[in-house]
Order: sequence, then structure tokens, then C-alpha cells
Amino acid sequence: MKIPLLAVLGTLTFLGTLGSCAATSSASADTSADVKLPPYNGPKARIVIDAFEWGVSQSGYEVTSEYEDEDGDRRRTTWSSRGSNVTSGLEASLKQSLMSTDRFIVADRKGIKKFKDELKLKEEGFMRSENAPEKGQIHGADLLVRGTVLEWEEDAGGSGGGGGFLGGIIPGMGGGLFSSEKGKCVIQVEIIDLNSMDTLVSQQVKGEAKSTSFGLGAIGWTGSAVLGGVFSEYEKKPMGQAIRQAIAESIRLIAARVPQSYYKHG
Repeated sequence: MKIPLLAVLGTLTFLGTLGSCAATSSASADTSADVKLPPYNGPKARIVIDAFEWGVSQSGYEVTSEYEDEDGDRRRTTWSSRGSNVTSGLEASLKQSLMSTDRFIVADRKGIKKFKDELKLKEEGFMRSENAPEKGQIHGADLLVRGTVLEWEEDAGGSGGGGGFLGGIIPGMGGGLFSSEKGKCVIQVEIIDLNSMDTLVSQQVKGEAKSTSFGLGAIGWTGSAVLGGVFSEYEKKPMGQAIRQAIAESIRLIAARVPQSYYKHG
């Protein structure tokens, strides 16, 4: 089939115009990934971050097991290889972000085992007393922050294709001409008083972002923040922005909902 010259020229002009904006990206929510809180230089709240839970099924290699808790009740839990990486990354990101606000002291309970090992070396006479840890020096936390990942969607609703009009006019321009990619992360955040075990806050936060591009393949969202560790693979993808938004919303929620009476540590 012969293609009219004017049709080809018109199409090339159209493609040239799009070439000046080869990639565009947009977030599906107006939530900023930056935690914008006013400067603070007062007493801090002391918190501990509980291990995040993975509440998303069918993601990576999963193992379901049953166990008996300290009260003798039978419980069931699912461990996911994907979920384990995600939850540990979210814990680390939340801890770093909370401390950067200058409003919180985050207790590190994962270091307790190392503390006990050092204490044992002292008690057995292997460590010099001036370098050894002492019992009763660990500060207690007033609040527990717990998170459960409810939704984790990489390339949620993503699409691609380039057939139809342009693919019919210029062969070889189909398949991947139009593409989009989305990322979504939903976390249930709980804040619990460790003295009374009352739940002060239980609320969902969400991060969601989308990128679209006109060209051969999608060009993902790029932002100023850097995602390290297990999230480095999402740095230039919408999922990276979704994670940043979810963490930012978690920080805003905690900073806004923790009662002033808990800010009492110098």
C-alpha cells in the first residue's frame, strides 16, 4: 500500500513536536515526598519501631507456618521473601526520617543482642571494666510505632502499546510507543502507648505515582531524594516516588498525632 506523502510529512511533524517533550511524568496524588515540618528545637518523644508486617499475599516465595504465642494461643503467619526485603527497607527509611525531624529519639532494640553479648564478656572477665556496658543504662520508650504493608503494587495498572493510527502509517513504530507505569504503596500505621498499651493512632497512609512517556519504552519518575539499600532498584521508577510518599505521609501522621505530653526527653 502506498502512503501519501502529505500523510507521512504530517506524521513526522507530529512526532517531531512530541520529541521536544519526549518524556513526561506525573504523580497521581498531590502528596509531596518531602516532609515539610517547621523547625523544632525542643524536648523529644522517645519511640521504638516494631518490625513491619507484610499483609500482601502472593508476592515472591512464601512460607506459611503456625506457632504458639506466649499466652498459649495458636497463631498463623506468612513469611515472604519479597515482603521481608520490603519491610526491612521501610523500617530503616522510617527510622532515618523520624530522626531527621529532630522531634523523636528512636530506640534501637535490634542492638539488644549485641549488648547482651558484650555484657556476657564482661561478666566472664574477658572485657576491661572501663569499656564494658552496664545494666540499667538502656532508656525505655514511651511509644511503639507499628506498620503493616497492605498494598504493594509495582507497575500497578501499567500499559504499553503503539499500534493503531501511527503503527499503521509508519511500520515498526508499534509496540511500546505509548507506555505508562504506576507504583502504589499502602501502609497501616499504628501508634501505641507502651505504658497503657492503648492504641493512640491507627490510620492508613498511601503513596501512589505514575509516569508516562512517548517513545520506545517508559522513562520513570526521577526525584531529588535517593532510595538506598533494598529500594535502590526503584530510584528512577514511579514505585520509588510511591515509597517516598508513603514514608513522608507516615512522618506527617506521627508528628501530628503524637500528643504533646510525650515530648519530654532532652
